[in-house]
Parts: sequence; C-alpha cells; structure tokens
Amino acid sequence: MTAVNFLYGDITELTLDEVRYDGGRIGGIVRPFIIVENDREVESIVEDEVVDYIKNIKIKELDKEMNQRVAEGFSSESTGYFFAYGAEQQAEFTQTLTLISAGLYFDDFVEWRTLDVGVVTLSLDEFKTVMIEGNAYKRAWTVKYREVVDNIKQMTNDTCKMSSLKAISLGTSPDE
Repeated sequence: MTAVNFLYGDITELTLDEVRYDGGRIGGIVRPFIIVENDREVESIVEDEVVDYIKNIKIKELDKEMNQRVAEGFSSESTGYFFAYGAEQQAEFTQTLTLISAGLYFDDFVEWRTLDVGVVTLSLDEFKTVMIEGNAYKRAWTVKYREVVDNIKQMTNDTCKMSSLKAISLGTSPDE
C-alpha cells in the first residue's frame, strides 16, 4: 500500500496507472495507493480505505470508457447506416424527435449525417426507428457498465489487486 500526501497542485487526471497534477505526474503505479491531505498521518490509513479508493478510480475509468464507447456510434439494423451517438448527437436526436412529436417539424423526411456515407434522407418513421436503435445501443452499454461496476464493488480486499483492476474493461461490444 502506498500513501501519497506530497502533491503540490490540484489533481488533473487520476487513473490506476498515473496521477497527473498541476505540478507534474506520478506514473508507473503498480501498488494500491491513496492520496490524502498533507496533514493526514499515513499510519491512520486502513486497507479498506485504500481498496475503496482504487475501486472508485477504476469505476471512474470505466465511466469514461462507457461514454467513449457510446460516442463511437452504432450501426442501424433498419437502415444499414452508421450513426455517431455522443452527447451532442443524442441531444440532436432528442431535439428532432421532440419537434416531430410536437407537430413542429414540417418536413416528411429528416436529413441526417452518418459516419459511413455522409448525409442521408430518412422518412420520419425511419428516423424514429433509428432513434430507438440508438437508445437500445446506449442502454446495452449502460447495462454492461453497471454489471462490471457491481462486480468491482463486490470485490473483497483479498481479490481486489491492482493487476486485476487494471485488466477490467468493458470490451469492444456490449454483448461480450
């Protein structure tokens, strides 16, 4: 177990491999660690606290990974096109669907940019189906994320090793 209480700056990025802070970085981390306030006595730190700390770091890493996976986009089974699905695209999908649902969208089609063929024209029904597919895609990643996080939270001190935590990822598909 390692306790760090000598950082001279705010933490800018924290992973199981590296701590970046305003004044520099600590890399090549292989042992469980915890960052505490300068006035904290290292001897007062218990193993459970360190294990919880590194579990929370891994959970934050997985949260970032999930958001990246969702943003990479999905292939629509109904249209065959590949759609981006990051936060901005999700907002655009929702805004367009809201306008359609409120009767404030006056065209019979939606022009939408895809990642594979550029702008395509979709009927309103096709657009709604793509929207449903996008939500299902995001939901699948969310379910997988929650399952992995639940497994991490249930790890005991004996099974929660740095190498084990570092090896955990969401994979390349929510179905893996």
